[in-house]
Amino acid sequence: MMNRILLIFFLTIFSLESYARISCGTFLLTGKYINREDKLVYVVFEKTEDEHVFEIHKKDDLIKMAAVLNGETQIKTNIVKIDGMNGTLENISDIKLVVPDPLMLNSADRIKNLKVRTCKK
Repeated sequence: MMNRILLIFFLTIFSLESYARISCGTFLLTGKYINREDKLVYVVFEKTEDEHVFEIHKKDDLIKMAAVLNGETQIKTNIVKIDGMNGTLENISDIKLVVPDPLMLNSADRIKNLKVRTCKK
């Protein structure tokens, strides 16, 4: 019984930690670039309660990401707008394909804050 309580406690902490750290700035994100509802988006924590969906509007960034469509990637990028679990990415660089780790799907390491900045309006 105590093991179940501890497991629930730790899963809750990781879940809340990932949501609390999202703001505008430079981030290292691990997720997937996918086609969802006829829109290309970058998704972190796909198919979980903590799913974050980011739109990409700049043509240069869209071209960079085209080669990794539907692949698990790690990117360095700027989050310029954030509204709850949705946001906008710009200046994507350092695109790397990564092997998905099913044991770490909800790990806070999928979102690393490198530098905090103010959001665009």
